[in-house]
Amino acid sequence: MDPSARRLPLPVHALSEVFRGKYLDALHHALRDDSVVAPLVPFRGLWQPRWVVYAKKPFAGPRQVLDYLARYTHRVALTNNRLLGLRDSVVRMRWRDYAHGGRKKILALQATDLLGRFVRHVLPRGFRRVRHYGLLGNRHKTAKLAGSRRYFGIVPPADPTPVEVTHRLLRRLGIEPNCCPACGSRRVVREPIPSRPLVPRARAPTATSS
Repeated sequence: MDPSARRLPLPVHALSEVFRGKYLDALHHALRDDSVVAPLVPFRGLWQPRWVVYAKKPFAGPRQVLDYLARYTHRVALTNNRLLGLRDSVVRMRWRDYAHGGRKKILALQATDLLGRFVRHVLPRGFRRVRHYGLLGNRHKTAKLAGSRRYFGIVPPADPTPVEVTHRLLRRLGIEPNCCPACGSRRVVREPIPSRPLVPRARAPTATSS
């Protein structure tokens, strides 16, 4: 237990239950008269699990924690460019020593040892690297997000076109889709001129003979 927790008037577990009760009670009163969002919140199910309220400030700041988690949630355990070769059942690979300024070093491992380390990063069936809860939970995400947008008056974003998706992928690879790879000039976009309805002009009255 953190020494600072001993100075609290109540134990940590008791504070967790009190915080859960106060939070859910305030949320229930806030959504009591709302007919759109209230049915989407499972109040009865929120009372059952134990809430983890205790938090502690990271030693090196939140950025280091974010960088640490990002390496596990958005990357594979071992990329191909780190493998240098295989000879006599020994794999040579590059690795980065973060304990000494992120220096790149060479590591030699038996192939069986490397496979043993790799499978430790393979999740069991049914598990995901990142789990979303609440509004972003996969089970009712579509209905809950739609109800939230109606409640706050937010217009849902339009789905991106295939061209937009392709441009995003190219930019992630460092390729600007609107620039020529040879000369770097910008692409000239041609668009048709929108047509306008013709308005008939009033004709001058013709002279009549008496």
